[in-house]
Amino acid sequence: MTINFNALKQAEMFALLAMVFLLMIGYQERQSEIVNKPEVTPTPTPTPTPTPSQEEPPIILIPSKDLSFQLARAFPKQGPDYLRSYIKNKIVPQIEQQLQNYDVDMIEVIGHTDGSPINGLGNLDQNLLNNLARANSKTIDFHTLVTRFKKLEAGSNADLGLIRALIVVKSLQDLQINGECNCNVKAFRAYSAAQLYLPGKWTKPAPSNQKHNPKRRRIEVRLTKWNPH
Repeated sequence: MTINFNALKQAEMFALLAMVFLLMIGYQERQSEIVNKPEVTPTPTPTPTPTPSQEEPPIILIPSKDLSFQLARAFPKQGPDYLRSYIKNKIVPQIEQQLQNYDVDMIEVIGHTDGSPINGLGNLDQNLLNNLARANSKTIDFHTLVTRFKKLEAGSNADLGLIRALIVVKSLQDLQINGECNCNVKAFRAYSAAQLYLPGKWTKPAPSNQKHNPKRRRIEVRLTKWNPH
């Protein structure tokens, strides 16, 4: 039997060329798939929403050096306009920051006095609620509100602390009505601590003296959680 080596070599070459051809076709198909494959846009990671702190926020202090309350006077000696401007520029930014960072929705304002006795008769029992009802109108301007509060006479340090706290509350509400305070809370509350506590010492009552001490005449603003019950 005669073997045709030339025919075998030709067959091998043909098989080799066919294999190379098939490999090239496969490579081109893979490249086409890669080129035509739709680009997948990565899903952005959402920014987590900050969770308001459940802790109690720090008390916002209006010290006597900023608002100088004179003896037995409801308004500071700088005047009502200065009081409103001070609250807008110094107190409102702190309130707005705390409303963002803490789980709170009520503003409490506490008025403190010194131990100097107040001589004279007060008229809060007769006039407080009537004046407040008129001051609660959203159409009343700030200066009319001030005029109404000037008619209130304190008969004790408890009265005086309450009037001062109410003036701050009404100033905040007036700023809110006029779009100058983003203080969207469920309630405002005004309280009087009278002469009971020294500055920074809520847990320890003040000594029983009647000394004139302007440093004790201060306002504290506290944000807390509203409880309707």
